[in-house]
Amino acid sequence: MWLQEKGDGPTIVQIHGAGFAHATFDAVTPLLEEQLHVVDIDMLGCGRSSDGSTRRYSAEIWAAEIAELIEKCGWAPAVVHGASMGGIVAFELARTHPTVVQALVLSGTVARQDAAGSLTFAAWAGVARACGMGSYELAGLVTRDAFSRTFISEAGGLQELVEMVRSTLR
Repeated sequence: MWLQEKGDGPTIVQIHGAGFAHATFDAVTPLLEEQLHVVDIDMLGCGRSSDGSTRRYSAEIWAAEIAELIEKCGWAPAVVHGASMGGIVAFELARTHPTVVQALVLSGTVARQDAAGSLTFAAWAGVARACGMGSYELAGLVTRDAFSRTFISEAGGLQELVEMVRSTLR
């Protein structure tokens, strides 16, 4: 599993969402590293931890891998920050490996993945296969589904927001 460490202090491990990678945290990591030991990871199958295989991953698999990493590196118990699907993984990590988690910080996530959420991820995966991870089509869908209508309307420019999501997906 690829990781990047920055800063000194108590450890916070940041878990990105599905289809994304450690770059999700590029804006917040510099602020956190002023007081914390920040560990940004790319979950298996994502970003720099992708080997191109078609292996299927789950919150359970990712949580077990992250727990092993936290234990092996001596960071336990760590604060765990999960964003989007990373929040679901963080919940699973706390549930199945409570000794490695000191606290959870959750952003843009849900407590459980329901049928509608599963359909959304399946649609994103289909568009990614058909059009590519960095495609405008996928970025548009993710933007529509991941941000509120109010945020999209007030973001200052739909094109800029979609391009930001697109660059993160690449």
